[in-house]
Amino acid sequence: MPQHSKLCQEAHSRKVKLIRKQRVAFIQNKLAETSNFRQQLINEENLRFLVNERNIKLSQEAEKLTVLKEKLEEHVRRLQETVEELGRKNYDLRRGSRVLKELVENYKSQNRFLEGFILIVFILGQLVIRLYLLDLLDGNDICVTIF
Repeated sequence: MPQHSKLCQEAHSRKVKLIRKQRVAFIQNKLAETSNFRQQLINEENLRFLVNERNIKLSQEAEKLTVLKEKLEEHVRRLQETVEELGRKNYDLRRGSRVLKELVENYKSQNRFLEGFILIVFILGQLVIRLYLLDLLDGNDICVTIF
């Protein structure tokens, strides 16, 4: 029986070694899983940090865009006011242009009248000079009628 007990002891020893190897492998697997989980957690935290950082940047950009939009709307409003004002000034200029055209036409007609008047005065002056030269005027500067 001693040999049987020696065999039993060897079998038991092998069984214990096998169990220890299995436990070591199990523990190593659990450690590897834990390490993987820890790395995943670190990666998730890093990802959250990057996402939060990106959200902050996007929020800042959105705020800047909102401010720019408000400035653009104000600029558009001022430009519309300027366009309306220029439209009114253009209307006033067109009205003033019509008035100036009327004044120029009046001036031209007055000029034509004065030119005609001057021509008549000139012709009469020439007639008086010719009559004087022809001695048709008497000494009292009264025209003598030639009929």
